Amino acid sequence: MNVEWLVILAMAVCIAMLLSRLSQQGRRHDRARRRADRLTQVLLTLSRANRMVLRIDDEHELFREACRICIDAGHAVLATVYLKEGHLAHRVASAGPAAEVLRNVPNPLDLSAPEFQSTYTARVLREGVSALSNNYGLDATGGRWRTEAVAEGIRAIAWIPVRRGDATVAVLMLCAGELDFFDAELMGLLEELGADLSYALNLIDERRHAHKRA
Repeated sequence: MNVEWLVILAMAVCIAMLLSRLSQQGRRHDRARRRADRLTQVLLTLSRANRMVLRIDDEHELFREACRICIDAGHAVLATVYLKEGHLAHRVASAGPAAEVLRNVPNPLDLSAPEFQSTYTARVLREGVSALSNNYGLDATGGRWRTEAVAEGIRAIAWIPVRRGDATVAVLMLCAGELDFFDAELMGLLEELGADLSYALNLIDERRHAHKRA
């Protein structure tokens, strides 16, 4: 191989390395931009949720509005709320283009049934701690409707507890169409949303008690 070919080969290697670095930087920039967009939308959701707390006096309306806000903000393809009553979890609100997946899911869920006791929803209601699955299609602990969920474009799911007093009484389930959607910072903001909904439930109870006393 003569010198000219060595020079050409060296230049080709350098160009390939440069293009690889530029491609990596572009991907990092795209990920950073998408992450910033997600956080901005969640902050918008929190702001709207705070205003919602002050005007809603019915828990079912509260959950319907919460689901709608999450979809409108653009960080979920499906939002739904399960409200616990005894050993049953009733799906009391849902919104989003992927809501078709809920068609075959029982409502209510019997939390005493073995097939539901190990689900994320049951676990969050039982333990009061948020959960997430950032690659739901490969999640062995996903429910038996996992295949349908993936077919509807769901790639990642977060479950956020909602409390009434000291008890966890509801779960807000948010589904995203992107793998690894829910990072630690985003989960922290979503838990703030769960805290806002918890505060709203307690406020609704206080208003009811005050009305009865009056």
